[in-house]
Amino acid sequence: MIFHLTSRTHRREEWFDPELRTTIAALIRRMVARTDAQLLAYAVMPNHLHIVLRQGRMELAQVMQPLMRRVALRVQRRYDFEGSVVERRYRDRSCTTPDHARSAIIYTHLNPWRAGLCGDDLAYEWTSHAAYLPGADPGELGIHPETRERILELFADQPNLSHVELAERYRTALEWRMRADRYQMASEAGLH
Repeated sequence: MIFHLTSRTHRREEWFDPELRTTIAALIRRMVARTDAQLLAYAVMPNHLHIVLRQGRMELAQVMQPLMRRVALRVQRRYDFEGSVVERRYRDRSCTTPDHARSAIIYTHLNPWRAGLCGDDLAYEWTSHAAYLPGADPGELGIHPETRERILELFADQPNLSHVELAERYRTALEWRMRADRYQMASEAGLH
Protein backbone atom coordinates (compact mmCIF):
# COMPACT_ATOMS: atom_id res chain seq x y z
CA MET A 1 0.00 0.00 0.00
CA ILE A 2 1.17 3.54 -0.76
CA PHE A 3 0.73 6.19 1.94
CA HIS A 4 0.94 9.98 2.00
CA LEU A 5 2.28 10.93 5.43
CA THR A 6 2.42 14.42 6.92
CA SER A 7 3.72 15.83 10.17
CA ARG A 8 3.37 19.45 11.28
CA THR A 9 5.28 21.36 13.94
CA HIS A 10 3.61 22.36 17.18
CA ARG A 11 1.63 25.60 16.69
CA ARG A 12 2.95 25.62 13.12
CA GLU A 13 6.25 27.06 14.33
CA GLU A 14 8.70 27.53 11.46
CA TRP A 15 11.49 25.63 13.15
CA PHE A 16 12.78 23.96 10.01
CA ASP A 17 15.28 26.55 8.81
CA PRO A 18 17.37 25.73 5.70
CA GLU A 19 20.06 23.89 7.67
CA LEU A 20 17.48 21.80 9.52
CA ARG A 21 15.58 21.12 6.28
CA THR A 22 18.81 19.72 4.81
CA THR A 23 19.27 17.55 7.90
CA ILE A 24 15.62 16.41 7.89
CA ALA A 25 15.69 15.54 4.18
CA ALA A 26 18.82 13.44 4.79
CA LEU A 27 17.13 11.80 7.80
CA ILE A 28 14.09 10.91 5.70
CA ARG A 29 16.28 9.30 3.05
CA ARG A 30 18.44 7.45 5.59
CA MET A 31 15.66 6.32 7.93
CA VAL A 32 13.36 5.01 5.18
CA ALA A 33 16.33 3.21 3.56
CA ARG A 34 16.80 1.30 6.84
CA THR A 35 13.31 -0.17 6.52
CA ASP A 36 11.57 -2.32 3.96
CA ALA A 37 9.48 0.67 2.80
CA GLN A 38 10.19 2.41 -0.51
CA LEU A 39 10.49 6.19 -0.56
CA LEU A 40 8.48 7.67 -3.45
CA ALA A 41 8.45 11.41 -2.68
CA TYR A 42 9.14 13.92 0.08
CA ALA A 43 9.14 17.64 0.79
CA VAL A 44 10.44 19.39 3.89
CA MET A 45 8.76 22.72 4.49
CA PRO A 46 9.53 25.33 7.20
CA ASN A 47 6.83 23.94 9.52
CA HIS A 48 5.87 20.51 8.19
CA LEU A 49 6.93 17.63 6.03
CA HIS A 50 5.36 15.30 3.48
CA ILE A 51 6.46 11.75 2.73
CA VAL A 52 4.96 9.43 0.16
CA LEU A 53 6.08 5.84 0.56
CA ARG A 54 5.15 2.29 -0.30
CA GLN A 55 4.80 0.40 2.94
CA GLY A 56 6.65 -2.86 3.31
CA ARG A 57 5.99 -5.46 6.00
CA MET A 58 6.85 -3.00 8.77
CA GLU A 59 4.10 -0.93 10.32
CA LEU A 60 4.11 2.77 9.44
CA ALA A 61 4.89 3.59 13.07
CA GLN A 62 8.13 1.59 12.81
CA VAL A 63 9.17 3.89 9.97
CA MET A 64 7.83 7.20 11.27
CA GLN A 65 8.47 7.11 15.02
CA PRO A 66 12.27 6.80 14.83
CA LEU A 67 12.34 9.48 12.11
CA MET A 68 10.15 11.93 14.01
CA ARG A 69 12.07 11.29 17.25
CA ARG A 70 15.30 12.29 15.48
CA VAL A 71 13.63 15.34 13.92
CA ALA A 72 12.35 16.43 17.35
CA LEU A 73 15.78 15.99 18.92
CA ARG A 74 17.43 18.09 16.19
CA VAL A 75 14.90 20.90 16.70
CA GLN A 76 15.19 20.77 20.50
CA ARG A 77 18.99 20.93 20.33
CA ARG A 78 18.93 23.72 17.76
CA TYR A 79 16.57 25.93 19.78
CA ASP A 80 17.61 24.69 23.23
CA PHE A 81 14.23 23.73 24.62
CA GLU A 82 12.29 20.74 25.86
CA GLY A 83 8.75 19.91 24.90
CA SER A 84 6.62 19.09 21.91
CA VAL A 85 8.04 19.70 18.49
CA VAL A 86 5.26 18.14 16.44
CA GLU A 87 1.59 19.03 16.66
CA ARG A 88 0.33 15.48 17.02
CA ARG A 89 0.96 12.02 15.69
CA TYR A 90 1.78 12.04 11.98
CA ARG A 91 -1.18 11.80 9.63
CA ASP A 92 -1.42 9.08 7.04
CA ARG A 93 -3.68 8.69 4.03
CA SER A 94 -3.64 5.54 2.00
CA CYS A 95 -3.45 5.95 -1.76
CA THR A 96 -5.91 3.34 -2.92
CA THR A 97 -5.71 4.00 -6.66
CA PRO A 98 -2.95 4.91 -9.13
CA ASP A 99 -4.60 8.31 -9.56
CA HIS A 100 -4.46 8.93 -5.82
CA ALA A 101 -0.76 7.95 -5.72
CA ARG A 102 -0.03 10.31 -8.64
CA SER A 103 -1.93 13.09 -6.88
CA ALA A 104 -0.02 12.55 -3.60
CA ILE A 105 3.33 12.76 -5.39
CA ILE A 106 2.30 15.87 -7.33
CA TYR A 107 0.87 17.49 -4.19
CA THR A 108 4.09 16.78 -2.28
CA HIS A 109 6.35 18.16 -5.00
CA LEU A 110 4.20 21.27 -5.57
CA ASN A 111 3.93 22.11 -1.86
CA PRO A 112 6.93 24.52 -1.90
CA TRP A 113 5.59 26.25 -5.02
CA ARG A 114 2.14 26.67 -3.46
CA ALA A 115 3.79 28.19 -0.39
CA GLY A 116 5.74 30.67 -2.54
CA LEU A 117 9.11 29.13 -1.62
CA CYS A 118 10.18 28.51 -5.22
CA GLY A 119 9.33 29.55 -8.74
CA ASP A 120 7.71 27.66 -11.57
CA ASP A 121 10.94 25.72 -12.10
CA LEU A 122 10.27 24.01 -8.72
CA ALA A 123 13.91 24.52 -7.75
CA TYR A 124 13.58 23.73 -4.05
CA GLU A 125 16.36 21.59 -2.67
CA TRP A 126 14.33 19.90 0.06
CA THR A 127 12.08 17.76 -2.17
CA SER A 128 12.54 14.64 -4.26
CA HIS A 129 11.10 16.35 -7.37
CA ALA A 130 14.43 16.43 -9.22
CA ALA A 131 14.72 12.63 -8.95
CA TYR A 132 11.96 12.33 -11.55
CA LEU A 133 13.55 14.64 -14.13
CA PRO A 134 15.60 13.39 -17.10
CA GLY A 135 19.28 12.93 -16.36
CA ALA A 136 18.85 12.98 -12.58
CA ASP A 137 20.47 10.50 -10.24
CA PRO A 138 17.45 9.50 -8.13
CA GLY A 139 19.66 7.71 -5.61
CA GLU A 140 21.11 11.05 -4.51
CA LEU A 141 17.60 12.03 -3.44
CA GLY A 142 16.78 8.72 -1.78
CA ILE A 143 14.64 7.33 -4.60
CA HIS A 144 15.69 3.91 -5.88
CA PRO A 145 16.08 3.97 -9.70
CA GLU A 146 13.68 1.04 -10.17
CA THR A 147 11.14 2.73 -7.91
CA ARG A 148 11.47 5.92 -9.95
CA GLU A 149 10.73 4.03 -13.15
CA ARG A 150 7.62 2.38 -11.67
CA ILE A 151 6.38 5.74 -10.38
CA LEU A 152 7.01 7.46 -13.72
CA GLU A 153 4.93 4.73 -15.37
CA LEU A 154 1.96 6.06 -13.36
CA PHE A 155 2.14 9.14 -15.59
CA ALA A 156 2.17 7.22 -18.90
CA ASP A 157 -0.63 7.85 -21.36
CA GLN A 158 0.50 5.03 -23.67
CA PRO A 159 2.62 1.88 -23.38
CA ASN A 160 6.34 1.49 -24.06
CA LEU A 161 7.45 5.06 -23.42
CA SER A 162 11.13 5.79 -22.88
CA HIS A 163 12.43 7.14 -19.59
CA VAL A 164 12.70 10.63 -21.11
CA GLU A 165 9.12 10.44 -22.39
CA LEU A 166 7.87 9.27 -18.99
CA ALA A 167 9.73 12.10 -17.26
CA GLU A 168 8.12 14.53 -19.70
CA ARG A 169 4.67 13.14 -18.84
CA TYR A 170 5.48 13.68 -15.15
CA ARG A 171 6.53 17.28 -15.87
CA THR A 172 3.36 17.83 -17.93
CA ALA A 173 1.20 16.58 -15.04
CA LEU A 174 2.91 19.03 -12.67
CA GLU A 175 2.46 21.93 -15.09
CA TRP A 176 -1.21 21.07 -15.58
CA ARG A 177 -1.76 21.03 -11.79
CA MET A 178 0.02 24.39 -11.48
CA ARG A 179 -2.26 25.92 -14.16
CA ALA A 180 -5.33 24.44 -12.47
CA ASP A 181 -4.23 25.85 -9.10
CA ARG A 182 -3.62 29.30 -10.62
CA TYR A 183 -7.07 29.23 -12.20
CA GLN A 184 -8.68 28.18 -8.93
CA MET A 185 -6.85 30.93 -7.00
CA ALA A 186 -7.92 33.52 -9.58
CA SER A 187 -11.52 32.28 -9.41
CA GLU A 188 -11.52 32.51 -5.63
CA ALA A 189 -10.13 36.03 -5.86
CA GLY A 190 -12.97 36.94 -8.26
CA LEU A 191 -10.70 37.43 -11.25
CA HIS A 192 -12.56 34.90 -13.46
